[in-house]
Amino acid sequence: MLGEDEVIKALNSMYERLNDGGILIIDNGLSDKLINDKPKVLPGRINKNQVFYFVLEYPNEEEIVFNILNVQKTKDSFKHSFEIMRLNSMKKKEYEECFSKTKFSKVEYFGDFSFTPFSLEESRRMIAVAEK
Repeated sequence: MLGEDEVIKALNSMYERLNDGGILIIDNGLSDKLINDKPKVLPGRINKNQVFYFVLEYPNEEEIVFNILNVQKTKDSFKHSFEIMRLNSMKKKEYEECFSKTKFSKVEYFGDFSFTPFSLEESRRMIAVAEK
């Protein structure tokens, strides 16, 4: 979803599908810090037999392109695949604006999965938790 109208439409759709008191969690892997710093390479994610490498591009102010190299260890060698993912480079302020145009009653923002309060200058990701 690269436009605000698409984001609001999606949020409204998710709201309608939640039970009363239901919770929506959004984590797109971006934060104000990442968007402002514009790193070219992010540290790889390493699993037992698999590694992901991330190379980022910033074609304009509205989007970030993640070039993802996936390397998997096989019995005798390695297998590679490549994927491109385009993300809307929304900052917290834009999320707040979009959520304000929905029926969500409460939205909180965290900087990690340990529920550390979100910091514009320090958080490496932003997780929005919205309640119906």
